[in-house]
Amino acid sequence: MSTNDSPSNFRWNPLASQALLRLVRSRWFPYALQLVALLVFAALLINGLRAGGPDSYDAALSKTLRKTNLTTLVVWGLWWPGVILVTLALGRVWCTICPMELVSNILNRLGRAVGLSRWELPGWIRAGCVALLAYLALQLLVAGFEVHRTPLYTAGVLLGLLALTVLTGLLFRDPRAFCKGFCPASLLLNVYARFSAFRLKNNSDRVCAECSTKDCFRAEYREKFDARSCPSCLRPDRLEDDDPCVLCFQCAKICPHDNIGFGVAARHQVARFDKALPLAFALFVFIEAGFVAHELCEETRITDRVFHYVPEQMAALFGMSSALHWFEAFWFLAAFPLIIGGVMWLAGRAAGARQLPGAFLMRTALLLVPVSATGHAIKSVMKINGSFTCLPGALTDPIGLQTAQAITAKTVAAPAPMLPGQLLILLMMLALGVVCLAVGRAAHARLDAPLRASACLGLGLLTGLYSAALLMLLLA
Repeated sequence: MSTNDSPSNFRWNPLASQALLRLVRSRWFPYALQLVALLVFAALLINGLRAGGPDSYDAALSKTLRKTNLTTLVVWGLWWPGVILVTLALGRVWCTICPMELVSNILNRLGRAVGLSRWELPGWIRAGCVALLAYLALQLLVAGFEVHRTPLYTAGVLLGLLALTVLTGLLFRDPRAFCKGFCPASLLLNVYARFSAFRLKNNSDRVCAECSTKDCFRAEYREKFDARSCPSCLRPDRLEDDDPCVLCFQCAKICPHDNIGFGVAARHQVARFDKALPLAFALFVFIEAGFVAHELCEETRITDRVFHYVPEQMAALFGMSSALHWFEAFWFLAAFPLIIGGVMWLAGRAAGARQLPGAFLMRTALLLVPVSATGHAIKSVMKINGSFTCLPGALTDPIGLQTAQAITAKTVAAPAPMLPGQLLILLMMLALGVVCLAVGRAAHARLDAPLRASACLGLGLLTGLYSAALLMLLLA
């Protein structure tokens, strides 16, 4: 079926290349990539367990060990920052090779094969409530127990993710139950991917309208192991930017007309700022904005003391200075997001907005994402810049204790960052300013006056705070 007489939904579609399409249609794609990722996952888990807990080494080594142990270095210093950057650039391509999707797929089929009586995912789980709680739990583990510095605890997180994937695959009949409702990264991936120029979509609307078989979403093809209709029960012929597509490319495999593409979407296909987010997603956006502020402000002593002044005073007031990490977590995961949201709502009310707080946050949250995501990307670049040069040493000494002891004793120099920090920070500040101006213009063009005022206030607050943290880092 020809698409020459109908407009394309892409400016650039790499899947139009027959060579790349043959690769995607291979029976080994993406399963071979997922299997390799699962083997790496297992190796990192085992390596983390072998390193032991904090009681097996000097506590002074913890800060250094997170960059010398292969598990903590790869998980927190390279993989997670890399996922942030890749998602903003290419969308949810990490989901294409995620080992948890493979485990979920296998366990879901096993549960069906042995005749387990399984539940259907409740609507509140589909809406992201549990995924939000899982994200908060992970952040609390990082803030309170410093799992990112402890190989054993990081291994525990990996083991917990694996166990959760197995359980959800067996207990729920929905395909990809873990991806849909339990993955701690699912909200971030969904929200950030909306601002990627890359999309998986049908190339021509007309071809899909004239298709008589509709193979890409026919229920009877969903149970096939490969080249099947969408396992996420979506409509590939009419995907929106907020659909939870995990880029498995099964629709591209089964489409008889080669009408599924992946590439740079046409202008009219990019994310819309005036869309309302579901409540769990909106809450995530404000929480993530607080987390990014915490991450950037902790880079220098001045901004760290200013941003964390409130939790420090709270800890002192209650005589619980030893629990400062928990007060800080409460501050940047709850209190600070509440303050940002509250200030925006009050500004909107003063300008004439009549929405209740929940509905108001759902309407305005999406506008904060580009600035918050840019701040997150900045921190991710900084992490990778400081972590990548540590990888050769971690591959040589995967446990990392000997390397950490040598660095602490100053018999071995700590690896230097890849790029000069000052140049990197200047480029980041420029990017942050450009994004803020672009989103501000979009808000002015697409929102009514009350929402526009509150959205611009929120953008200004976040941009000002993030920029101040970068400026102090530049001057440090």
